[in-house]
Amino acid sequence: MPTNFDRQLRTRDNWRAKKAFDDVAEKYQLMWSQLEPWQLEEREEFTSLLDGTTVLDVGCGPGRDLKLFNSWGLNAIGIDISKRMLKLAPHGLLVKADMRSLPFADECIHGLWACQCVTHIPKSELNVVLNEFFRMLKPKGVVFISVNFGYGERYEEIGDLGVKSTRSFYTLPELKRTLQRFTIIKSEEKRWGKRHYVICFARKENVE
Repeated sequence: MPTNFDRQLRTRDNWRAKKAFDDVAEKYQLMWSQLEPWQLEEREEFTSLLDGTTVLDVGCGPGRDLKLFNSWGLNAIGIDISKRMLKLAPHGLLVKADMRSLPFADECIHGLWACQCVTHIPKSELNVVLNEFFRMLKPKGVVFISVNFGYGERYEEIGDLGVKSTRSFYTLPELKRTLQRFTIIKSEEKRWGKRHYVICFARKENVE
């Protein structure tokens, strides 16, 4: 059970993340409005693995991927902790929420898209997030997760945005270990310029 100190840390981290992304929402939208060809391929691969059309874009920000998924005929829902980010998102079902406690029923989602969002969650809270993902996914549901490659966690600047937030870093074996409740479909490291990522596609099987 979370202690009072744990709750205080979560409140602090929530406030930091919310304030950071509220402050730079418009700048973030401009910086990340376009997809590189390899990024588009990731999203196409994710949709090809789905056994249905209901998708949750976790940490959807201003809705770049949300808009894409909906244009492909999916029923995409966006959640983010930043109210200002959600105001920039395209029209659709948008929910302001913390990924550690999501307001959705059990086994209601076919796919969870978590692109560079859990990297802003302290490592001590990652299992809380993954348990929420597992709970909401239908049997055979698919989750995509991408995080920054590295070790440990730091409170530091987010890219070139000029604001700071908690950032957690993972190696590929470490990320795969956290997904032990799921069946790994594909996992790899990716580099794009100076950026270094770890990604996993995983599936919730019928029986744990």
